Amino acid sequence: MTSITQTTPSASSALTASSGDAIVFEHVVKTFSKGSARRHALQGLSFQARPGRVTGLVGPDGAGKTTTMRLAAGLLRPDEGRVAIFGLDSVRDADRAKRLVAYMPQRFGLYEDLTVAENLALYADLHGLPSSQRRPLFDELLTTTGLAPFTSRLAGRLSGGMQQKLALSCSLLSDPRLLLLDEPTSGVDPASRRDLWRIVLNVVRRRNVAALVSTVYMDETQRCDHVVMLRQGRALDAGPPEQFLQRVQGRCFLIPAHSEQRRTVQLHVSTLPGVVDAPLQANGVRVVLSPDAPPETRSAIASHNGAAVTPRFEDAFIDLL
Repeated sequence: MTSITQTTPSASSALTASSGDAIVFEHVVKTFSKGSARRHALQGLSFQARPGRVTGLVGPDGAGKTTTMRLAAGLLRPDEGRVAIFGLDSVRDADRAKRLVAYMPQRFGLYEDLTVAENLALYADLHGLPSSQRRPLFDELLTTTGLAPFTSRLAGRLSGGMQQKLALSCSLLSDPRLLLLDEPTSGVDPASRRDLWRIVLNVVRRRNVAALVSTVYMDETQRCDHVVMLRQGRALDAGPPEQFLQRVQGRCFLIPAHSEQRRTVQLHVSTLPGVVDAPLQANGVRVVLSPDAPPETRSAIASHNGAAVTPRFEDAFIDLL
């Protein structure tokens, strides 16, 4: 891909951060007003993301994921706190910071009446990509995404997964150092989800790109190198996925039950002290306990033939909420 020359930030624009950080949020506050009502989207959010790894943003609807993405992309300004992109202040050095970033929102602006090839050419024009560099770059992206056989197909006639692959290809034309992906796999089929993650991980590893990816799919956090868990505009916790799983190690159980018994078992287990969650599963009821669950609760689970199971990220997510 074309290279982007990094501009050395001035002392006034450099934020307090590790020299290797791609993104730094420092106590960021963002509010939105509608009439007399004010909504706090972010309430003192702080986190970092580094090059060469995928940082996942996880949280329920309204947690602040999209607001975080738009702040990192330079589309919003923080009301309080600071945002830095490779040491560049997102407000004072906005133009230079934006040149390092590619942002793929939930509704990327593909032109549905243009073909795959025409969309790539249009975005290459928008990014000022020299003609001499287009063919090898287009070929690389089309091969990586599997879109090579579909260059003459209208974007509007692509499946949802293929449209996301095209959107990602268009985003990568600027050769970004920071890739912002807002729920890129939402609404696509499982095979396309796997393909999109394969492409993202390939770009991150081979080009040492920093990727910030928001997701509502708990299983996708296992693909991230680092996870920031959001709730109501705050970071509940941050770390590698394994760190979250270790939190609930030894506190997750499965009580086997037939379909007609599951609801009864669930209702009973949910009333036990120290039970954080008791979702239904195809083969029984999964139970997550709090750290201070009394021995009587564990005994009750054992009396239902409950056995310890490997934690999932969803268990840790519910435990933290």
